Amino acid sequence: MPRHSLFPRRLKLVNLLVAGAVISLFCLTALQAQTVSLSLSDNLVVLTDQQRSAALELVNLGDDLLEFNLTASEQANGKLRDGTTIIRWAPERALVQPHRAVPMRVSSRVLPDMPPGEYVFKAFVKTTPHEAEKRAPTQEKPGEAMSSSLSVSVAVSPSLPITVYVRHKIPPNMLEASAFVTTPEDARYIGYFPVKKRVPLQSFVGRVQAIDKLTSAVLNEGRLHLPPSDAIIDTNNVRIMRTADNSKTTGPYCLRVWDTFPASGPPVQEFC
Repeated sequence: MPRHSLFPRRLKLVNLLVAGAVISLFCLTALQAQTVSLSLSDNLVVLTDQQRSAALELVNLGDDLLEFNLTASEQANGKLRDGTTIIRWAPERALVQPHRAVPMRVSSRVLPDMPPGEYVFKAFVKTTPHEAEKRAPTQEKPGEAMSSSLSVSVAVSPSLPITVYVRHKIPPNMLEASAFVTTPEDARYIGYFPVKKRVPLQSFVGRVQAIDKLTSAVLNEGRLHLPPSDAIIDTNNVRIMRTADNSKTTGPYCLRVWDTFPASGPPVQEFC
């Protein structure tokens, strides 16, 4: 069974480097990469008929001026409805000062004749050092003999993926959970709840919380994202990690489910 973990709302910093390489151009050529550090406040957006826009932050964590742009993915969605034509974003291109952030808004423009369903839009936030900030190749000092090798500075163009779900005239997906499975031989996890979506071809994006039923102590919580799937067996595991605080708990355990993230109010489902 595939493993699914809970994703934090804030993404981790991504440091991308191009490894050195040797290329034969009648002399030895060394490639030196320029480090680019960037962060995206989230990589997942859910739009509905009630909420047709959302804001993200593009963060430049490096020391150079960066140019960001969002580019639609050319990958086909297969059996999923393609939302490329109904998604808008602004700005399409932006310059971000070092250690600063810029907001980017993603919105949907639903057409009157669109059939109900979930539409998927996939894109990449790409970034490169701005032209004015690109570093020039190192110059030789006067009097130095010309080397038989050439040093070239290469600008890195990293990209971060974004997925946007547009749910048009459909309710949020719900989960079905089986009884908790204990794994006493597993050093990392107490066990897991097998879960699956009621509508396989629709995503689930919500908050889940695993608790000890007797004490109501929270053992694990966070966002759960289950992508659309047409697989015959589409079961995923929500696991409870083994920690010093909960290593001696024996259950029973319960799984609380909210069908939105961020979530508010009481859970819409609870499995014990």
